[in-house]
Amino acid sequence: MNDMIEQEFFIDILKIMPENAVCYIQAPNLSSANLLSKLNKSNVEYFKVLVLDDFNKQLIINCVLLENIQDDIQSIEIRFKDQLLFEGFDGVECGTVSKKLKLSDDFISKYINDDICNISTFW
Repeated sequence: MNDMIEQEFFIDILKIMPENAVCYIQAPNLSSANLLSKLNKSNVEYFKVLVLDDFNKQLIINCVLLENIQDDIQSIEIRFKDQLLFEGFDGVECGTVSKKLKLSDDFISKYINDDICNISTFW
């Protein structure tokens, strides 16, 4: 998949997440000083954590657009109130969203029907 589609997918995922969802990022090669300064240690080994308020969502979006940070991400999980909402791998080029998320028809036709993303049957 090309970087442009990966960027769009990651950005669209961030946009559908609820305010104050918690983003767990495993990216040992991440070099973005902008993002690294905001990440906190998490209770999950190998993951750093960031609360997705409006400011942090925009920070990640800017880092995706300007620095291609998605390429450095090995895996990512986004949770809200301990409910897993998204899980992505390999540069966030694909992933799984929770069946509890309300997805727009545009999101579904753009990603779900194109095998970039699937909807979990379990969570």
